[in-house]
Amino acid sequence: MQIASYFRFSPGPVTFLITITYIAIFATTVGIHEYGWDAPEKGSGERMGLDLEGAMEDLRVIARRAHPYNSKENDFVHDYILSRVNSLAAGKSFIEVDDDLVSNTTFTNAGVLGDAASLGNVMYFEGTNILVKVEGERPGLPAVLLSAHYDSVSTAPGATDDGMGVTSLLALISHYGVKRPSRTLIFNINNAEEDGLLGAWAFLEHPWASLPQTFLNLEGAGQAGRPLLFRTSSPHVTSAYHGVPHPHGNAITADAFKRKVVRSNTDYVVYETKGWEGLDIAFYKGRSRYHTRADSVPGVQDTRAQWAMLESAYWATEGLMADEAANVGGETVFFDVLGSAIAVFSLRTVYIINILLLILGPMIVGLTLWYTHFKRHVAFPLHGWARFPVAFVVSFGGTIGLAFIYNAVNPFIVHSSSYVVLISLLCTAFVLLTVTLEAFARFRPVHEQKLIVLIELYVFWWFILAISTGFEGAPQRLVAPYFVTLFSAGTLFGLLLGLAEDALLEWKGSEDKERIVRVPGEEEGDPEVEVSANEIDVPDALPAEPTERTPLVTREQPVDPVHEGESRISALWMFQFWLAVVFPAIWASQTVLMLMTALGQTLVDGSPPITVYLGMAIMGYLIILPLAPFLHAIHFNVTLTLLLLLAGSAIWSLAATPFTPSFPFKVFYRQVVTLDVTPVRNEVMLGGLPSVVPTTVESWKMSGEVECGRPLDVMFRPNLKACVWEGHAGADGMGVDFSITRISSGTAKLEVTGSNTRSCGVQFDKPVHSLRIADAAAPSSAPDSVNQLTLMSRTWNKTFELEFDFDQDMQGGTVYCEYADARPGQIPDFDDVMESIPVWATVTKGASGLVVATKSWKVPGLEEVD
Repeated sequence: MQIASYFRFSPGPVTFLITITYIAIFATTVGIHEYGWDAPEKGSGERMGLDLEGAMEDLRVIARRAHPYNSKENDFVHDYILSRVNSLAAGKSFIEVDDDLVSNTTFTNAGVLGDAASLGNVMYFEGTNILVKVEGERPGLPAVLLSAHYDSVSTAPGATDDGMGVTSLLALISHYGVKRPSRTLIFNINNAEEDGLLGAWAFLEHPWASLPQTFLNLEGAGQAGRPLLFRTSSPHVTSAYHGVPHPHGNAITADAFKRKVVRSNTDYVVYETKGWEGLDIAFYKGRSRYHTRADSVPGVQDTRAQWAMLESAYWATEGLMADEAANVGGETVFFDVLGSAIAVFSLRTVYIINILLLILGPMIVGLTLWYTHFKRHVAFPLHGWARFPVAFVVSFGGTIGLAFIYNAVNPFIVHSSSYVVLISLLCTAFVLLTVTLEAFARFRPVHEQKLIVLIELYVFWWFILAISTGFEGAPQRLVAPYFVTLFSAGTLFGLLLGLAEDALLEWKGSEDKERIVRVPGEEEGDPEVEVSANEIDVPDALPAEPTERTPLVTREQPVDPVHEGESRISALWMFQFWLAVVFPAIWASQTVLMLMTALGQTLVDGSPPITVYLGMAIMGYLIILPLAPFLHAIHFNVTLTLLLLLAGSAIWSLAATPFTPSFPFKVFYRQVVTLDVTPVRNEVMLGGLPSVVPTTVESWKMSGEVECGRPLDVMFRPNLKACVWEGHAGADGMGVDFSITRISSGTAKLEVTGSNTRSCGVQFDKPVHSLRIADAAAPSSAPDSVNQLTLMSRTWNKTFELEFDFDQDMQGGTVYCEYADARPGQIPDFDDVMESIPVWATVTKGASGLVVATKSWKVPGLEEVD
């Protein structure tokens, strides 16, 4: 057997190359996605002198227990961080520390968050940020802002959100205290991010806010894993990420934030209001443990996540300091390649490339066809042009159909079995695409099926590219469709290589320009004959219907004439495969893993399941689609194996339970204590998915009836419902007092005092105007019409004083104070829930405070005017 036979376009080599390539792609992408990279040894050059061990020690202290803004533990964490930065700054004249107990701000962030319903909601906040300025060797250059928040939510110790961000900043302060930076660095270790990005807003009132032009924000939106570059402001600032040794990012996520597909937000949006450009880096894996007690140091398990954040922060900071280009803005296309490099382009560059592909691609293909099939008189296939469209409709429709079946039968299974779901979708796409194309190859064979399908696939991507280019241009400027450029270009290059085969043969000096194949003789026992593939009538060349002369066992044909005629240069099809398949498959594989991880466990937050399944189905299909030109030559055993795998994974996905101790169902706790009724009303709410949350409380022993189905009043989660019951009598240590004075016919003064809290608020039954808060600085963005006011002080039990103008039809409203200290014994009803919750469920906060204590108030009559 000739060596060339091992590289011929035939079932053996095709099956081997596809199998080994996709095993390598899946093993590499899954391994990187799930495991990442170990931290380098202490003292090695890769450490860059960064103190990972010190960061882990800091993390153990900061994340020892939950420390929301409205808790005494928050004060402990503040004091610990302050002592650490003071010790790091000691003896260094170029480092300045500011424990900011002065800045306060009054604003509404509805315009930033895009929530029109909260346009009348105003927040007054007294900051407790810890600021550090490390003056650079070139202080005349604009500074770089580094930001992370040290508060957690009330239900989580916050190791990932945002303990690792804070400890990374502490490690960088330590590093740049020894190795002075080239330009000034401002560190904003801020507070109350979880209550509305308040620490970032407070920083804007500080004098140092005039120094930066670029920023780096470190965040946690999951539980450990690899931090993701969620979004960026411009191509040039994104280029700062080139130095990160193991980058992880994709512009699809940036588009999702910008288009409000993802409704949560980080301090990034606050800094952008100043016109600064920056990077937003965040953990995103393990959403089922996000904002729960599992977000702890033991839950992190090892140092990989901390090192990944610290390494990314260090190299991104170095890149931002080295960037002296002017801020030019613009949409950015970026994606990493197997965690080893990151590609960065402006959307304008991609747009220009698309235009060139749309115009030059068909021209080059047409010229190549003219040269090879007209000038050189090589026969061009005139039949078989329906096979790819039919195969596409069948396979894509089947893959999407399976996604809809999961959504209808077991909609939450992706929460715990995302890999099984993905495997079933991949197998569906592969099996249906392969079976359809193989059926055409067997029953209506043509000698150029690979070329025909490549041409059809190129035409398909050309039309998709034309559509996506329209969306990438003004006014939409969508970034997410950039991947179409990659797929279209890969298919074009593979097609051109196939069309240029004759030219390559002529260049090699081939004496035989025709495709010669061997076929059986006309009679039994006749020797095989060599004929031109262009002259073969394929159906007649294949075995005829059996007759009395047909042997019971047919002769083995040494060469498959259908496949043999598809490539005269033995290894040429392999180069086509590498161009058209490998990189698109790598990109789609790592992207589907990212989307699956980011979205798969958001269903318990109220996200529609079909969005997740369709995203996985479409992106999974893109992994398989580039194989279409080659699949008719693959061994049937591969298809049969994947068919069995499809059956097993589909059965599991349809029948398995979606919530387990390892991937728990998330419920949202909220307690409302109404103090001005007798007896005191104490409603405990446990919210979640309407079809699941009742099962979490059905076995509990309640003192009264449980009412399920009530709306859970939680921002961004309208699809969730709550089970409500009467909690413990009384509310020890929780209280709110007020006094209301009518100053004139249209002006009133209200004083609000909480007990054991520093977070209170006022709701007005009608909008009030000209709101004035004692001790407040000039409002940042407070509207003239206010429906609700949140008041957060840096001291405990403060009396908030405010005056406002009101219309004559206003009656009054409600005052309230919140409580977020979840230590055992502080909130008895919360303790009961934590003890009774099933092992397959976990608890998170339903609002900033676990408990809200309320009283009603009324505007005094005119006779009571002072």
